[in-house]
Amino acid sequence: MTNSSRQFALKSFAASLLLVILCGCGSDPSKEYKKGEVAFENSDYNTAVERFSSVLETSPDNVDALVMLARSEFALAHLDKADDALNRASATNGSDADIIELKAQIAFYRKDYKAATGYYAQLASNPDFDDETRSRGWTGLGAIDFFMIGLHPDVQRYRHESRVKFLQAVILDRRNASARYHLGRLYRDTFQYLEAAKDEFDIYVHLQPVVDKRVKKIRDEVLPSLKDEIARNSVPTSRVDSPACASFLKQGDDAYRRKNWKAAVTAYSKAYKKDSGSFPAAVGLARSYAHSARTAFNRDEALKMYLVACKVRPSAIGTYIEAGDYAVTVGKPATAVELYSRALASNPESKPAVNGLILALTKSGDSQAASVYRGYLRTLSDAK
Repeated sequence: MTNSSRQFALKSFAASLLLVILCGCGSDPSKEYKKGEVAFENSDYNTAVERFSSVLETSPDNVDALVMLARSEFALAHLDKADDALNRASATNGSDADIIELKAQIAFYRKDYKAATGYYAQLASNPDFDDETRSRGWTGLGAIDFFMIGLHPDVQRYRHESRVKFLQAVILDRRNASARYHLGRLYRDTFQYLEAAKDEFDIYVHLQPVVDKRVKKIRDEVLPSLKDEIARNSVPTSRVDSPACASFLKQGDDAYRRKNWKAAVTAYSKAYKKDSGSFPAAVGLARSYAHSARTAFNRDEALKMYLVACKVRPSAIGTYIEAGDYAVTVGKPATAVELYSRALASNPESKPAVNGLILALTKSGDSQAASVYRGYLRTLSDAK
């Protein structure tokens, strides 16, 4: 080609390029990406797919666009298309947390729970990820176990496994709304710990920036229903004579200090009869019976009144642990398991509750569940 021909070709190419620019032909990838983000945030997933696909026509290796395309396809329940986009992104960024998390979600919806567990475990166990990311990994693992409760005959195993994983998620990120929601459901539907369920649902509602259908249902239906049920299950009280109860409580406290257990039992019994909703009367009577002559009757009465005290004041974590310790001492490990477990529901970071639960489960013959809580105890120790 002569110099004049080469110059003519270059001029023609430049003119053509200028014409394209002036006519506005083609698309700006950055603008298309922003439009895709806006569409995604507005839940217009079909438009989001179009915009991110447009970006990839000119930038086929744009990882951000590939991930957002995958998210958009996933939101439309196009699992194969979402997976295809993720596989393309994984070619260079397979260790990114957002890619791993979305792969876990796709696997879960495909009912490939083994693969989903593997992906969520990568998130939860990687120390290079931040606490919020690891917390989401633990939530995913807990959600799989929670789902298994309805599918697997070993209900006890999966309810303990899911609980511990949700608790680990909360320790890493106290603002993890999904973990709070699932923990609330677990406590309400499986453990029947209504007060703990209410607390978790309350936190979930307050953490949510937008009142969507789920939040509205929890706020307007679930929480009022739980409050009504808690009220129905509370200790019924007959006629209350508060002055007389206070007088007998003083007599009981004086006798207890003198270690006159018989007199303490008599005084606290009278106080309890004057007000069956009195926590000091119930716990004082339980302790006095526990110190009295070690007869079967006294042991039974002590444990019975400990349970009453816990029901009167569900927030008294120390009383639950004290009652659990006594139940172990008198050879009632199954009762102790329930007491320690409720204490843990009230305070997820209570090491005495976890230690007691491990001991009681072991004595009950449930070594597998005990092992689950040993792992959780190590998490608590590492967190400090």
